[in-house]
Amino acid sequence: MVLLIPAAKILEAEISDAELREIITKFLQEKGWQADVSIEGKKIVLFPNYFFEFDCLAEGKRFHGKAVIDEYRRVNEQVGEKIIRNLKPLNEKYAEYEIKPMETDSKKIEEIAKLHIAAIHKAEKENIIISNIIPFYVPKVIAEVRFDSQNLSLSVNLFSREIVAEIPEKRKTTKQVVVESLTELKSPKAWIINFKELLSIVSKFSKRHSVLWFIVVVLLVVALVLVLLSI
Repeated sequence: MVLLIPAAKILEAEISDAELREIITKFLQEKGWQADVSIEGKKIVLFPNYFFEFDCLAEGKRFHGKAVIDEYRRVNEQVGEKIIRNLKPLNEKYAEYEIKPMETDSKKIEEIAKLHIAAIHKAEKENIIISNIIPFYVPKVIAEVRFDSQNLSLSVNLFSREIVAEIPEKRKTTKQVVVESLTELKSPKAWIINFKELLSIVSKFSKRHSVLWFIVVVLLVVALVLVLLSI
C-alpha cells in the first residue's frame, strides 16, 4: 500500500453506476458504436496531480498564473483556479483505494513546471518562478466494459468526467456506406466529380465492347442518376 502524503489533498467526486454507464455509452456512441454497454468490473484509483502558481517574464511582459500538472505530465492552465477551489483534505478513508505513487521531491515538480511554462509562453526558464506547489489526488474509475463482442478498459475522471481509452475501429456496415455515398452525391460538387468518373468508365467500356453494350451501360447510368435525384 502506498503511504498517504499528509500535505496532499484530493478532488472529492463520486459517480453512480447508472451515470457511469450513461457517460460510457455516450462516449462510445460518439466513436461510432451503438451497442449496449455492459460494465464487467470497476475500481477507483487515485492518481497524483500537482497544482502550482507561477510568475513569468516573456516578451517583455510579466504575468502571474495558476496551473496543474496531471498524471500524464501535461500542464493545464485552464483548470488551475477551478481545481484549487475544490481541493479537500486527504484522510484515511481513501486508503482502501489503489493509490499511485506521488512525487515527493518538489524540485522535480518545479523543474517539470518550468519546462512546460517556458514552452507554452516562449520564455526562458530563468525568467520563471514556481511557487505554492500543492500535491493532490484525482479519483478515477478504471472500468472493464463489453459492447458488441468487444472488450475495453477505460478510465473515467470523476471530477471532469473525461474518459481515456483506446477505442477499436468501428467498421461501417454496407448500409452505412451506401447511405453516406447517396448523401454525398446530393452535393453538386460531388455530382460533377462522380459524373466525370462515370463518363470515363463509359468511354473505356465503349472502346472494348459493342455498341449494344455501350447503349445498355448508358441506360443504366441514366437510370441510376434518375433514382438518385428522386431521393
